[in-house]
Amino acid sequence: MKIASPTIAVGFNNVAHSLNHLLMLLYPTAVLTMVPAFGISYADLIELATPGLVLYGIVALPAGWLGDRWSQPGLVGIGILGSGVGALIVGFADTTFEIGLGLTFLGFFAAIYHPVGIAWLVATAKNTGKSLGVNGIFGSIGVAAGPLLAGAIAELWGWRAAFVIPGAITIAIGVAFVLALRGGVERGMSDESTAGDTTESAETYRALVVLALSVLCTGFIYSAASVAMPKIFSERLGEWGSNAMTVGVIVSIVYVTTAFSQVFGGWLADRYQTKWVYVVFQALFAPFAVLVAASAGAPVVALTLVMLCCNVAGGPAENTLIAKWAPERWRSVVYGCKFVLTLGVSGMLVPPAIAYFDRTDGRMDGLLYVIAACAIGAAVIAGLLLPSERRAVPVAAPQAAE
Repeated sequence: MKIASPTIAVGFNNVAHSLNHLLMLLYPTAVLTMVPAFGISYADLIELATPGLVLYGIVALPAGWLGDRWSQPGLVGIGILGSGVGALIVGFADTTFEIGLGLTFLGFFAAIYHPVGIAWLVATAKNTGKSLGVNGIFGSIGVAAGPLLAGAIAELWGWRAAFVIPGAITIAIGVAFVLALRGGVERGMSDESTAGDTTESAETYRALVVLALSVLCTGFIYSAASVAMPKIFSERLGEWGSNAMTVGVIVSIVYVTTAFSQVFGGWLADRYQTKWVYVVFQALFAPFAVLVAASAGAPVVALTLVMLCCNVAGGPAENTLIAKWAPERWRSVVYGCKFVLTLGVSGMLVPPAIAYFDRTDGRMDGLLYVIAACAIGAAVIAGLLLPSERRAVPVAAPQAAE
């Protein structure tokens, strides 16, 4: 099958984004049911995710480099297949070492999507901000489906099935994807406003350095909120929080609801100065994180929903800023650098941070205060230091089909 339509290519890209987040978020909810099976604490089990989360970020850089030189959609297909295999390894694990091995394998291959898939999307889509927003919704669907599936399947058929069933389905989708790509993929010209400059200037380097500092903060926020959300709800929702399936359903509802804010954020990024769209959303995140830390019961769900709307709505603006400032010929590498910072560095910090606060007082209040401070830092850094935007020079001609 030859995929000759940019619309179909974008569709495949969006499905890959959903699968990526779904698989990465199975463990934070399923682990709540694994404590009795392995006879060790939640803190010890959650730390097994650290190597995989680190690789989820670090591998993004070489994946981006390879994506600029080989096939972006081909790499996305490999990432889908490898991630599915990683989930199966966890599902069949008998020891904590094997769990860690499977999570590490999963993180390694899941790392391929973000630098390569987003660069592929920017090269294919016509309205970049809107397309990034829709792509973000698909990612959030995966974020929502991960906890929901993990909680429901673990309660019904055990924690092993929570990894084996999604892993097998992912492998089947990956095989179909790779077969569909054998005929090649046509890539359309990027939107003129985000085509990227063809030369590097001092202003370009300044913008990319500032964005690197900013996304380091936002990456920690995203990873911490995603991994800790099941724990936050389980400790604050009374009887509702005592059942893994119920927690998974609530987390999923929150993420599905907040996902649509990305379309709004992308719409704003296409129509207004992207820098200030980004700054405002980061600044709005902080007070709601503090309110979540001070709340309990049903208000926690509502406040968390608003808090995450601020977080995810800024995502399309962030990726649009990178697309505007990164030269097109090494855009995948730039996205790779972004995800080394946002996922690799935060992957080293998030599980130990969650384990620290859990061991200290059994609550996530301190973590919420930390991510509120990170949001303020991102807003200040971008607002004060990011150069004023200018219209990038469009690429002269569309790229050749891969």
